[in-house]
Amino acid sequence: MMKNTGYILALCLTASGHVLAHDVWITGKQAENNVIAEIGYGHNFPSKGTIPDRRDFFETPRLYNGKETITLKPTST
Repeated sequence: MMKNTGYILALCLTASGHVLAHDVWITGKQAENNVIAEIGYGHNFPSKGTIPDRRDFFETPRLYNGKETITLKPTST
């Protein structure tokens, strides 16, 4: 009985972590000679949730073109 209780407890703890998680995605589009990358955050892709006020919450997005890595410049919208 104790062994089953341990398995059930482990399953519940694993499942609860997924419920608290948020998804993060980046949508890119080209505008003239620039690339615009919008960060989406939340549970309802593609609708964006509010991103926390802390700008350091996310790493700055980077693009890799096969030769070099390009770090994108953050802007506010």
